[in-house]
Amino acid sequence: MGNVDYYNQNSEQFVQTTLNVNMESLYQAFLVLLPNGGHILDLGCGSGRDTLAFKNKGYQVEALDYSKALVEKATALTGIPVRYQSFYDLNDHGIYDGIWACASLLHCERDRLTDVMQSILNALKVNGILITIEQLFDHSADVDHFFPHKLRECDIQKPINGVANLVLACPACNREQQGRFDRLPSVNLLKRFHIRNEYLITNHHPLRETLIAQTGLTEPAAGRGFYKMYINNCATLIVGGGEKWEPGMNGTSLF
Repeated sequence: MGNVDYYNQNSEQFVQTTLNVNMESLYQAFLVLLPNGGHILDLGCGSGRDTLAFKNKGYQVEALDYSKALVEKATALTGIPVRYQSFYDLNDHGIYDGIWACASLLHCERDRLTDVMQSILNALKVNGILITIEQLFDHSADVDHFFPHKLRECDIQKPINGVANLVLACPACNREQQGRFDRLPSVNLLKRFHIRNEYLITNHHPLRETLIAQTGLTEPAAGRGFYKMYINNCATLIVGGGEKWEPGMNGTSLF
């Protein structure tokens, strides 16, 4: 039985088991990054639980799902005409402030994930936010802030939550005793981080314009804008000038 068949045949049970799950803390982590009343796409909305929550909080919401049974239930729950559409067929451009994908991309065929992610990025506005809540594959990494979120305390204008400051991190990096938490990254990590962002900019990645806006980097400029916060007084005052953090190396470094 395929995924769509499963959801069509078990839609009532699926709704009953997911509708009342408390997602508020995850909503807040997402919505704080969006403009008030912003435009959200619930990608693979299932029961419509999250669509309804965003609607009730005053956001402009669209939703889609590829199970006809769930589209009907979500439409009835939310009062929003949910689109019967697969994420493979997403063809919007520059529309959404945020895209919410909760337990949906795990159904994406692995060899098509890159194309789906490209379609999602195309659908976002410049500086738009994608949140995906799922474990795509075994041993998935966490998404973490390179510069600690605590630096927002000294300058709320710094793009701490921007994609330019997000990296893949080992699951233990912010959870176990030797984790980073609010410590600043090492100079070696800073150099690799800078190379990563510069590579994405110079190779005209879909996030290029967003990265330029958030880092101040332009070809072939280096070490300006966003990176200055590593050495400015703000970082020292807020998180201290003590020992920097760097995890142990596993595998081959790409940057």
